[in-house]
Amino acid sequence: IDNGTFVGDYGYPRGYVARTDPGFTGDSMNYLLPSLKSGRIRIDNTDLLCHPAQRSTTTQPSAYPRLQVAPGSFVAMKYLENGHVTLPATQSGKPQAGGPVFVFGTTSPSATEKITDVLQWTADGSGGDKRGRLLAAQNYDDLRCHQINSGTISQQRQQQFPDRPAGQTTGTGNEQWCETDVQIPTDAKAGGPLTLHWVWQWPTAAGKDAGLPDGKDEFYTTCSDVDVVAGPINIGKP
Repeated sequence: IDNGTFVGDYGYPRGYVARTDPGFTGDSMNYLLPSLKSGRIRIDNTDLLCHPAQRSTTTQPSAYPRLQVAPGSFVAMKYLENGHVTLPATQSGKPQAGGPVFVFGTTSPSATEKITDVLQWTADGSGGDKRGRLLAAQNYDDLRCHQINSGTISQQRQQQFPDRPAGQTTGTGNEQWCETDVQIPTDAKAGGPLTLHWVWQWPTAAGKDAGLPDGKDEFYTTCSDVDVVAGPINIGKP
């Protein structure tokens, strides 16, 4: 992001699969913790942070390259809201504004990264095992994004924010994508990668859902690597 405008070529998470790619399924990029298979309602120290296709820094499809960033630059991490913002009453006990999103950064990623370890990282780098830092904490709802549906929030936002950034229309009904903005650390070293962990917390509160009397943890993650360059950033797609 430069002065509020998207600049540079797109970058993609590890192991990225587009919805239009052959073989895409709902689990190609979606990763839930704790998994339904575990039968647990709480995360624990056995839960690996990254999707199986995103645990290695070498799983970057050639068609979907890493993002290039400069120290101190701002990055927009885009995602579809899938009704979690515009249809908030669909599930009981969910947090306001879609819940919080955290972005953590590290130059020492692990293929066996645990979510419980990463959630201890702090902005000053002193938390947990001190291998990473908290770079951003924002709401899932950026107050603009919307799925195209008949809900009141969607209808209002379709009128308020009719202009979608170029390149966001394929297969998504021309909806407005949500955005998490994160600043690359000013002390990031050019010439090497920086790993970014996007973590969305969308729990169910206790006593709100008859099927989950004690509530339930629900985290979704995406793991990405970006290449830190001295600059200038290659300006291609807007």
